[in-house]
Amino acid sequence: MLDTASVNTIATSAKTDRFALLDWSFLAGLMLLSLQVVSAGPAQTGHLWASAMLAYLILQRRVTATPIELGIFLAFFTVALINTVMVDVHRIKDEFQILKFAVVYPAFFIVGRFYGQYYFKRRLPLGVWFIAGFVVVQWLIQHFQLPVIHQPLQFQEGSLHGTFRERNWFAVMLFFMAYIVMLKTPSRMLSAIEFLAICVLVTLLSGSKSVLVAGGIALLFAFRGHLTLKVLGVIVGGAIFIELFAWQLSGDLLRVRLEDERGLAAVLSWDLIQRDWLGYGFGFVEAHFGGWWISVQGLGYGVASVFSAPIDFLLIAGPFGVLFWLVFFAGVGLGWRAVLILAPVASWSLINPMHQSEIVYLMLGYLVAWARLQQAQATVTATTPVGVQTDSHDAATAAGCRS
Repeated sequence: MLDTASVNTIATSAKTDRFALLDWSFLAGLMLLSLQVVSAGPAQTGHLWASAMLAYLILQRRVTATPIELGIFLAFFTVALINTVMVDVHRIKDEFQILKFAVVYPAFFIVGRFYGQYYFKRRLPLGVWFIAGFVVVQWLIQHFQLPVIHQPLQFQEGSLHGTFRERNWFAVMLFFMAYIVMLKTPSRMLSAIEFLAICVLVTLLSGSKSVLVAGGIALLFAFRGHLTLKVLGVIVGGAIFIELFAWQLSGDLLRVRLEDERGLAAVLSWDLIQRDWLGYGFGFVEAHFGGWWISVQGLGYGVASVFSAPIDFLLIAGPFGVLFWLVFFAGVGLGWRAVLILAPVASWSLINPMHQSEIVYLMLGYLVAWARLQQAQATVTATTPVGVQTDSHDAATAAGCRS
């Protein structure tokens, strides 16, 4: 018969093993999400991981959401669905978009939210060396053009995308990993230097301009103290940005972006919004710009959204789409800390269709949970008498989350 000490030891061991499994699951999820060209039927490997994790969270009763998140999501999806059924326009893959916004994206957001809570007081199973190894593996896969997991692109030649469908999703994944690593030690100078170095490396390898902008915003808003270092980092990032991309933002290339690509898309989208301010529902953008007599570079058949997330949400559900973007991408209504920590993602989504990526919803869930716990912890600390200790459970309770 076991004594009390033995029972406690076994319980502690089982708890440690369960935590280790969740760590491995998180890493496995990141790897499976990167295999964007691999699918099992209509689902990518990352979808299978998110489904398994969601089932686990439901069984454990660890699915959490704030009333404002739940209310805005239901309002957005209801209006978007009504528009899809009622507005008489040509559509392409609207069922696919409905499935993504009804099931896939919420699943990744919920899983991300769980891991944001989970790692608030626990050690991350990844760091700078893990990220460096991930980059090396992605480069090797693309260099040797490994079958099944790598798919050569007909555009963006010379940029690193590895197992991703395009370079921007590669950049988003690396930014996400670097960002959550920096958030673990948000006032440690070396963390900021490592974060900036990763952002610069990703820019050099992938050619993604936006990651430098998002990285600069993250340094300013999420990194604590060291104002001189933050300003210096932003200056260095700005100088690198100008050196690498100034030629793309002037002359004929700028004219093309304004007259034939993003600028033209914005003008045409605004005209559509003025015609019907309640939006057009799912599957409209691809069908409209694919068959429209005015050709817009980067839009058409095979492209499900315009370049800007808030504009696309306007086209889907009008003002309810904008509210969805404000809450889930900009953190409005979820606390000032959520607004600051989500600021890099919100700014990135202004000029990129970030809302069409499962990686982004995983990142949004993680960051908003982290921000709410951080803000709750600060509130508990500020209201706790000197000499009384608090822990992450107090913060989780104050934030209305289970950690």
